[in-house]
Amino acid sequence: LTSGDYNVGIGPLALNNLTTGGGNTAIGGWEVFGNLTTQSYNVGLGSSAGRYITNGAGNTAIGTNALTGTSGGVACSYNVAIGNQAMYAVDGVANNNIAIGQYAIRDGPTTGDDNIGIGESAGRNLTTASNTIFIGKEAGTANTTGLRNIAIGPYAYNAADLESDNIAIGYDALGGAIDGGEKNIAIGNYSLDAALTGDFNTAVGYGTGTVMTSGQRNSLFGYDNGKAITTGISNTILGYECGIGVTEGNYNVMIGNNAGTNVTTGDGKIVIGNDDGMTGATTGRELAIANFDGTGRTKWIHGTSAGAITFNDAFTFPAADGSAYQVLQTDGSGTLTWVNNRKADVVAVSGNTTLTQAQTGSYVYWTAGTLTLPASGEVGTQYTIFNNTGGSATVALNASNCDIVSGWTANAAVADHEATSYICVQTSKWIQVG
Repeated sequence: LTSGDYNVGIGPLALNNLTTGGGNTAIGGWEVFGNLTTQSYNVGLGSSAGRYITNGAGNTAIGTNALTGTSGGVACSYNVAIGNQAMYAVDGVANNNIAIGQYAIRDGPTTGDDNIGIGESAGRNLTTASNTIFIGKEAGTANTTGLRNIAIGPYAYNAADLESDNIAIGYDALGGAIDGGEKNIAIGNYSLDAALTGDFNTAVGYGTGTVMTSGQRNSLFGYDNGKAITTGISNTILGYECGIGVTEGNYNVMIGNNAGTNVTTGDGKIVIGNDDGMTGATTGRELAIANFDGTGRTKWIHGTSAGAITFNDAFTFPAADGSAYQVLQTDGSGTLTWVNNRKADVVAVSGNTTLTQAQTGSYVYWTAGTLTLPASGEVGTQYTIFNNTGGSATVALNASNCDIVSGWTANAAVADHEATSYICVQTSKWIQVG
């Protein structure tokens, strides 16, 4: 020592090679900071703590073999290593790291900076990685060069080595042999803990996405959510055991307790409510808004890729969009169809003709032949008939089962160039007006 001040060395070979460094404290059984030469403000407590640090400043090493370094000499600074063999094999210019716990960041940081490892073997194999945070026993223990990873919890993110920008919080979260998967977030015990190659997944909840391998861009929130997804892409699943059957399904949205439980490989499904709500496990492009209250199921809206949509399991809109000026008409049994509303059709009759139900509301222009009402008249059916046959003519009632309402004026002929109307007021029962 030549010009260094305020140094304390207690123990065999403590600060043995110090020449000009100042403010160093070395206490321990063997060669604590024994190879330090010119740097200052290092603290070593424990046998061989900081032993091979030659040109580093501001390091704190507490514990046997803490921040020992390699025998060739190490120039690292501003590290904190507390625990047996914490940052033991540091080799290179690794600065501003914090390692607390036995074997934390132990096996060879070289140029990695600004890392935190707290817990037994947390970040143990880190080499050149920077800006990582590993808290918990063996959290991030296999990470070598992966950057900006965060793992909190025992065994969280404990098998990934090269991947970057992942976040794992919970016991064994993202704990599988990550094989290229990056920018994933796993919060919850055993979440995303398979051999993941997919990117951009977010899983929050116990066991969410637990067998996912190559799935990408999935968002899973809730207990056991999406627990069967392996290769599914861009699924959004929110709720207790929601979407638990989805394996390879893509682009599904499921929200609610047990929503979409029967979906497996179907794509493009939207399920909202406490109910599976689906008609097919593998069919695609389906919408269901439904609920189950423990005793009964209500399905408010259900639509399929065919285009039809059903409300309250009571009536179904047609798939087609209809024509201009048409309106929806119900058959009384829940089926809606498009019918004309703006103007009535004109039916030209020039030969023997029996009118049909589809022609209801029409103007009938009668010039020749016979004209007969439908065999089975539905209530509300109506025709307006213009006689231009050249003489008086009578519209025939269909002899099979049609008749004029009892007590009403009997069916009468209509004069040439005159009009008359027929209206069905009871099933197959008509009245004549005019």
